[in-house]
Amino acid sequence: MLNFFYFLRRNASVGLFLLLSGISFAWMINERSLTAGKWNRFRLETGSYLSSRFHLIRDYFHLKERNRLLQQENARLYNLQHTMLSPSPFSIPGTHYIPAKIINRKIRSGYDFLIIDKGEKHGIVPQSGVYGADGVTGVVARTSKHFSKIITLYHPEFSVDVKLKKSGIEGFTKPRPSLLSLSAH
Repeated sequence: MLNFFYFLRRNASVGLFLLLSGISFAWMINERSLTAGKWNRFRLETGSYLSSRFHLIRDYFHLKERNRLLQQENARLYNLQHTMLSPSPFSIPGTHYIPAKIINRKIRSGYDFLIIDKGEKHGIVPQSGVYGADGVTGVVARTSKHFSKIITLYHPEFSVDVKLKKSGIEGFTKPRPSLLSLSAH
């Protein structure tokens, strides 16, 4: 404690300087002075900038949760569209949409498989169709309680029924062998 008093006595001039500087600064930025407007503008600009940066960083760390909520909302809207409005081009009566995330992709000798994070617990059953933003992706081959294995369009034994828009001709499609050799490398 005695050392603290010695410290104060030796640095009294520095302490007095800081105290008087603080008082003069407070008087300078008094609300009625010309400098106060500039100070308040500076404080507003700086505080707003820092706040916006903080919110950007906070939002970045919450993107995964927002993405999950958007997937759920999209599935709800697809299901609503399927049941109440005109069906989408991919709609089949009696189906419902379940958003899923690809957690693994396996390519072995031209056989392309995807593993998704949804399974029997979520209502996925074998032979269910799988599609993404660009259309048909594949079909569910096997399911476990929490995961599913998807055979993609690039699998040599995969085929899908198709209907041409202009002519209305129906048939099925299979991947071309030349595409398989390119995707296997």
